[in-house]
Amino acid sequence: MREYAKLGPKFWQGNTGKALRKRGAGAVVMALYLMSSPHSNMLGLYSQPMMYAAYETGLGLEGASDALRHCIEVGFCAYDEDSEMVWVFEMAKYQIAEELLPKDNRCKGIQKDYDALRECPFLGPFFDRYGEAFHMTHRRGSEEGAIQAPPKPGTGAGAGTGAEGAQNQAPSEPPPSGTRKPKRQKAPETTLAEWLAAIQAAGEKAIPNTDAVFGYARDIGLPAEFLHYAWFEFKARYTADPVKGQRQKTYADWRAVFRKAVREGWLKLWYLDGQQYALTAAGQQAQRAVQAQQQREGGEA
Repeated sequence: MREYAKLGPKFWQGNTGKALRKRGAGAVVMALYLMSSPHSNMLGLYSQPMMYAAYETGLGLEGASDALRHCIEVGFCAYDEDSEMVWVFEMAKYQIAEELLPKDNRCKGIQKDYDALRECPFLGPFFDRYGEAFHMTHRRGSEEGAIQAPPKPGTGAGAGTGAEGAQNQAPSEPPPSGTRKPKRQKAPETTLAEWLAAIQAAGEKAIPNTDAVFGYARDIGLPAEFLHYAWFEFKARYTADPVKGQRQKTYADWRAVFRKAVREGWLKLWYLDGQQYALTAAGQQAQRAVQAQQQREGGEA
């Protein structure tokens, strides 16, 4: 997590700031959040699950999604739902510099951070936008599905307005609509049991190996089998008959809810013992229940 982020006061008077204000307070909150998100980096290209944005901004999932859409429409950023990666177009210029000298040690750091990013449609366009300014040496990403890199300041329509500050000016021409992924329809909210039945019919895994929750577990050193216990208990909790007088929980994105449960320790299955994670009593119960289920399934086979 970065200790601080730069935010220029002219943001409020620049073209993008004015455009965002017209879209409402939620759009402004989202723009400020993306520039200072706990998940952000100096590149402005980073993993930003919407569930975390919804919680940390206080906008809620629907409000955060609408606010992000406004940010995209005014040319402030782009977002890829498959990889959950966001790119704030001018953030690297504002957080780092307009350009660096070849001997500047930050050039190597920028390339290293760029090389470590997960695959997404923004890798190639980011290099096209900043590669020369930061003396980057290796371009990643294919052209398929990529958006067009926003024009560099001083080129194209609207050139010469760079005095407003890096974060204040939207690209003169937002990425062509023809190169963006079509907007997805909002998924309906369902119970976990209904969602599991739907993805099973579609031949999908509930939590695929590519899900961001596994990357998060690796980053914090959480054993993979603990995630298995967490999913077992999560599924049992949300498919059980509700307490009398209460309704079953419904969500549009159950994978995102599970990520949040793991990140915030809803199930209380583990604790940090020094430098390693260990199971609580509830975690050991879940472990035994999973092992018993595996033995039954093995016997049936």
